[in-house]
Amino acid sequence: SSVSGFLNDIENKTFDIRQRITSASRHHNENIVVLAIDDLTYEYVSEKYGEWPMPRYIYADVIDYIEAQNPDYIAFDLLFVNSLKSNNNDDNKLSDLFKTYKNLYTAIMFDDMSSDLRTPPTLDEKLSVNLNTSIDIVEAPNTRPILSTIINNTSNIGHINVQRDNDGVLREYIPFVKYQGKYYPHMSMLLAQNKMGSLTNDYTITKNMKLKFADKSYPITNKGTVFLNWYGEGKTFEYISMADVISAIQKHKEGKTSKLDNKFTNKIIFIGTTVTSLHDLKTVPTGKEYAGVETHATFVNNLLDNSLVHRLSFKWDFVITLILCLFIGLSMLRVEYSKINYKYLIPINSSILIGTLVVYYISTILLMKYLNLWIAVIMPTVGLIVTFTSIYVIRYFFKSKDYEYTYRLATTDGLTELYNHRYFQEQMIEFIENSKKSGKKFSLILTDIDFFKKFNDQYGHQAGDAVLRQVAKTLKKNVKKWDLVCRYGGEEMSVILKNADKKAALMVAQRLCNAVAGRIFKLGENLESHVTISLGVSTYPDDGSTPTELIEYSDRGLYAAKENGRNQVGIIKDDVKN
Repeated sequence: SSVSGFLNDIENKTFDIRQRITSASRHHNENIVVLAIDDLTYEYVSEKYGEWPMPRYIYADVIDYIEAQNPDYIAFDLLFVNSLKSNNNDDNKLSDLFKTYKNLYTAIMFDDMSSDLRTPPTLDEKLSVNLNTSIDIVEAPNTRPILSTIINNTSNIGHINVQRDNDGVLREYIPFVKYQGKYYPHMSMLLAQNKMGSLTNDYTITKNMKLKFADKSYPITNKGTVFLNWYGEGKTFEYISMADVISAIQKHKEGKTSKLDNKFTNKIIFIGTTVTSLHDLKTVPTGKEYAGVETHATFVNNLLDNSLVHRLSFKWDFVITLILCLFIGLSMLRVEYSKINYKYLIPINSSILIGTLVVYYISTILLMKYLNLWIAVIMPTVGLIVTFTSIYVIRYFFKSKDYEYTYRLATTDGLTELYNHRYFQEQMIEFIENSKKSGKKFSLILTDIDFFKKFNDQYGHQAGDAVLRQVAKTLKKNVKKWDLVCRYGGEEMSVILKNADKKAALMVAQRLCNAVAGRIFKLGENLESHVTISLGVSTYPDDGSTPTELIEYSDRGLYAAKENGRNQVGIIKDDVKN
């Protein structure tokens, strides 16, 4: 998904940061040398021969010159392909040297060129290897063939393909490419295994994601790639210009000596381009302009040191994240239930979170430096922040629930579940203040259950409680949701009608009276009865300007209803005029 891809990109950036920090103290193999076809060489060739590429007899001369110094290996990060510009004599001279010197290596490269433009060639069987694996290896549909005379003379030929991430940074290397159902190894891997004395043609990728050949074992990803450990920012290895070697060869032919005459003894020499215009510069974790030839040298160095980066699997990243989240959660709960002043809880818990992250980040750097181990940073970071936030959200939720429960107990009548008398008095004051500001009227209805004492005396207090509960429900059901129904006291209940004048209030009161009278009340098992109520109405500010005045006016109406036979809304002379 886009989210997981985004998080993975950020994780890759944390890898780059750790690589830049640790590469400063990581030592490369000083016997690895880069023979660079640099700007000076490019200028020399262009001036002398009029165009690029460099004639192949020059490469042959370079090989002879270096081989005379007994080097360890020479590897070409170049493709010696068939070309209309090539000279057969030069090609044959170069090819013959691959038969003469067994320590020469050269490259092939796979691509995705359309078969309409180039028919995919069949490669010599001897260039492939046996790979025992159950994972999907990078597969290529095409390759550009190199000189068949070179292939006939040597098996020291491997691919030089690389793989960049979405952000264009080269972090992973491809040990094998699958082509036409066969596996082809990287040139650097062939060189390294020969350097280590391993001449095997058999490779295995184990279930625990280890690449094994001979007695060696290297970490590999489930994509069949490996993560390189970088050695510094640009030109890590010793660089020697090809132009200087050409000059040394010329001096040698003239019987003169050169400072390079003993430079290549026991060295591993990688020959490749570093010219910007030839487009072989890569962005790597430790630098933006790494020559492709140096990345191949880095791969060899990693294999010789057995220092490839081991990227922990998602499962282990999850386990680490879970442990860290449990730690931060338990630590916060311990602080929560300690006797620390409440105002210090957030600063203390925030310090625990920040401290845990800092210690973890430092640990990830040390693990990469000393164990070549890449453990996730983003997943644990997100996990810790989510845990920290969740604990406070849950804490706030329960605190608010506790507050709501306490508030409900303080404002609600336990029997009828109506607002209690105290809340009623508070709301009367608030309604008056709001009406003063808005200029709108509100009304108060007081109700009293007729002959309520009879229910208690005749049927018992449980029956009386049942009547109270059912009358309360009937009142709530027949008013608007923003109107307040309260238990005033005993069998008396009150209703505050928002934005209601006297006429509207009298209509609501009559509706409530009819609703109660028309209902059958269950007083107990197999016991039913009718219940009626008497009501009195007052309106602010017509009938009073204080809660006491309004209650007294409603009470007068309630008394009038009782005097006139109950089960009605009491009307006062003033109400009739209104």
